[in-house]
Amino acid sequence: STYPRLRLYELWQQCLVVLVVVSIDIGLTLWIHQISTGLEIRLVYWQSALTTSLVWPVVYILLRLLRHRTGVSL
Repeated sequence: STYPRLRLYELWQQCLVVLVVVSIDIGLTLWIHQISTGLEIRLVYWQSALTTSLVWPVVYILLRLLRHRTGVSL
C-alpha cells in the first residue's frame, strides 16, 4: 500500500504528492478524451488538481482525528 509511505512525508510534501498524482490522472483522462472526441484542453480542467492538493491538509487532519477517536491503528 502507498499510504504508509505517504505518511512518512511532511504535510506540505504530501500536498505535492497529491498534486502530482491527481495531475497525472487528469492528464491521462484528458488525453484520452482529446484523442477520442477532439476535446480542447483548457486550464479550467486542471483546477481540480490544485483544489484537491489545497484541501488535502484538512482531509488529513480530519481523518487523523477520526482514527484517534475510534482507536484504529495502522
